[in-house]
Amino acid sequence: CNDTFSLDIIVMPLIDLLIPNVVTPNGDGRNDLFSVSVDGIANLEVDIYNRWGNLIHEANVTVGDEEFVDLWDPSDVSLGVYYYVIRSVGVDSQGFIKEGSVTVVNE
Repeated sequence: CNDTFSLDIIVMPLIDLLIPNVVTPNGDGRNDLFSVSVDGIANLEVDIYNRWGNLIHEANVTVGDEEFVDLWDPSDVSLGVYYYVIRSVGVDSQGFIKEGSVTVVNE
């Protein structure tokens, strides 16, 4: 008696989004922009709010092969805490939302 079995295994890439909590837009070329580290992300939408809840920046970014994606240049805002909502879609077509704060300092 002969039998055959086959199984296809699909390995999905790791979906990861690393978000900084501090940016330093002092022009030294390091950490000047609000940039996120992406892996397995296809699309990002970001809204940035000031401490009064006013929307000050929004962006929609299609992610290619980049490791880091620039979402916001905070060089024209006051120092302080800002809040973000990032809606993202992974390469697996699953969406997720990250919310948090980022502090703009000048060091």
